[in-house]
Amino acid sequence: VLAFLLFFTQARPVSAHPADVYAHSIYVTFTQDALEIKWEIKPGPMLVSYLWFEADADKNDAVSEEEVQVWAKSRASKLTAFLNDNTLPLTLDKVDFPSTRDAFQAGSELITFYLSAPWPEGLDDAFNITLRNGLEEQKSLNWYYLASEDGIQFQAPQQKNNNITVEVFPSTA
Repeated sequence: VLAFLLFFTQARPVSAHPADVYAHSIYVTFTQDALEIKWEIKPGPMLVSYLWFEADADKNDAVSEEEVQVWAKSRASKLTAFLNDNTLPLTLDKVDFPSTRDAFQAGSELITFYLSAPWPEGLDDAFNITLRNGLEEQKSLNWYYLASEDGIQFQAPQQKNNNITVEVFPSTA
């Protein structure tokens, strides 16, 4: 009976996390003075070597701090911010890049960008913030995590994969 069931049972395909996709976790904090962003990028296993060799300009299988900075500036510019439909320039404050390709491949170390933008003067009324992740849009999954400090409040955001828009209410204190 078991052989009969196994013979006539159809196999089902197994689905797993795609190996050629970027997973982005974007932590956004609204403070009284600025917009602060921690952006973690975890590439799928098929993309790790590509990113490593792309950053390793001198091809010595090590990514120096200088190589990280050059590589990071072009990638960090792919995350853009808009305040009421006007560009809000983000500053790259820091980048953490995996120390070795093995650590990167194993997933124990990620690429992490720290970005910020001060609020313009006189921002007393509610405003909209839109963030757009333009890094490999077709191959990316984006998770945005929002938080606020100093009594700032925000409405439920609207997200469509790489874009998120949220209405923010400054503190009245």
